[in-house]
Amino acid sequence: MEELLIQIDPCKGEIPPEQEQMIAVRYSPLEIGSILYKLHCKIQHLESSAKPLDLIVQGNSLVPYCHFDLAESDYLRTRRPTNVSDSAGCVTGRIDPCSKVIEFVAKGTGVRIIKSVHIH
Repeated sequence: MEELLIQIDPCKGEIPPEQEQMIAVRYSPLEIGSILYKLHCKIQHLESSAKPLDLIVQGNSLVPYCHFDLAESDYLRTRRPTNVSDSAGCVTGRIDPCSKVIEFVAKGTGVRIIKSVHIH
């Protein structure tokens, strides 16, 4: 199984008899297409006559409506302000690690500047 495409959480563990366990399967495709995986659950002490537990997982990836191929900004690493406020207005100094910055640079005053984005 390609680790980048499917993540299973928890990926291993023990479930006591007569109990349940929710398992999250995350499909993170890198390309457009479909995928079909058979997940085999290894069960210790399973009677030899019992059928093994196999799960079929299917996923489809779609084309994004819009994709931007932009240069990565160094703003968060080198130029961001240190007094950052959260949504409640409290100064935290922390920014969500999933944050991304898109920078547009405009020079001049009183001049109309247009940034073009081409969609294919």
